Amino acid sequence: MIIQKAGGILLLLTLFLTGCSEQKIEVEAVEDPNIETIKKYLEIEFNGPDEKAIQVRNDMFEETTDSEKTGIEQYTDYMNETFSPYVEEEEIQELILKNHVYTYHYLAHEIGYSFKTDQIQIHQQEAFKRNYDYQVDVTFEKGGEKNVATLTGFITMSENGKISGIKSLSDSGFYQEMIKISNVGRDNGALALGILQGQFDKTDHKLNKLWSGSENPMDNKPLVEYLNKKYSTFSKDGLENFITLFGFVYPAIAAENGYELSVGEVEVHQDENEPTSYSTSVVVHYKKDGGEQMTATVKGIAKIKDAVEKLEILDDGGLKEDLQK
Repeated sequence: MIIQKAGGILLLLTLFLTGCSEQKIEVEAVEDPNIETIKKYLEIEFNGPDEKAIQVRNDMFEETTDSEKTGIEQYTDYMNETFSPYVEEEEIQELILKNHVYTYHYLAHEIGYSFKTDQIQIHQQEAFKRNYDYQVDVTFEKGGEKNVATLTGFITMSENGKISGIKSLSDSGFYQEMIKISNVGRDNGALALGILQGQFDKTDHKLNKLWSGSENPMDNKPLVEYLNKKYSTFSKDGLENFITLFGFVYPAIAAENGYELSVGEVEVHQDENEPTSYSTSVVVHYKKDGGEQMTATVKGIAKIKDAVEKLEILDDGGLKEDLQK
């Protein structure tokens, strides 16, 4: 009896341990769903360009589109449809606002590049379980010429299993390299001259409508998108600095108060001691219907390397004050 009971106990113990072992294997075999969500998001961002995203961005400021929606509505709908399965709504709006969505797609489209993911690695952080480090190896190519880049960062997941935060740490110069390629053959002085002409050569009613006196223009996502498209030769930091300093406002103020703008003489001089720095001067003509033409000389500085890093007005000759009358 004792032997039989012992045997029964051994049998039950064996079954119990076997069951536990099988359960452990099953649990380990189940993948972390957060990793799959992050992978899907990274695949969208780093395989492109997405021609549909390009189209809705280009149509963003149209009053009506083929979809019978306004350009803004069509753009917003596409972003939400694409990212809402993986990203929290608030984070989608934040990405759009900061121009951190489809950024590589837009630039690659402009310069004729394509890019794709070769490998994606995602690891949960030990200290902060909701954070996941990622590393993405990307190949970008044009006409058979290939380049590679490694992008790193971390993503925070919400309790809902969606992305609630994205922090890019490094792209190995991927974005700047594409800007550099897009500016190959351009004379930096001529580039600055062209930007100054575009900044003051005409009244911009669309810009005025988008701006509408925003106290913090970086919080106005349609405005940021419009300026990003208009000033595509700027680096990310350069454009943010330009927007924050309200360097874009002259054509908008002119539209608000019924002025017409035109550009006269433009001068761009390279600094002898700092080849990437330029002093700038542009003569701006402005007048209202039936009024006399007035003139102001706007002076500033520009810093241009692979892209426009800085464009700052030092003295506008009273232009803004006059346009506000």
